[in-house]
Amino acid sequence: DYEILEPAADALAEPAPHAASLLLRCMIDSVLERGSSSAYGHIARCLTVCEALAARVDWRAAGAPSHPDYVDGLRRRHGRKSSFWSQVGTG
Repeated sequence: DYEILEPAADALAEPAPHAASLLLRCMIDSVLERGSSSAYGHIARCLTVCEALAARVDWRAAGAPSHPDYVDGLRRRHGRKSSFWSQVGTG
């Protein structure tokens, strides 16, 4: 639900970049799992925001995959979704 999760992630970006990243990752995962290609452009932008936030998060302490590891996991699970990857700019 973009209307709820995206403003929440925006609000958390400064004080809690880890939490903001996790919310964005949830949106990304959900869209890719459902194959909602109409939302690929939106979640490609969310992935870009996650990359920007990643520098401010100690992922090892957070107990979650680093941004590169997260993207690698996305590629393993959703590598054939070329429409998404072309919008990310790494497809």
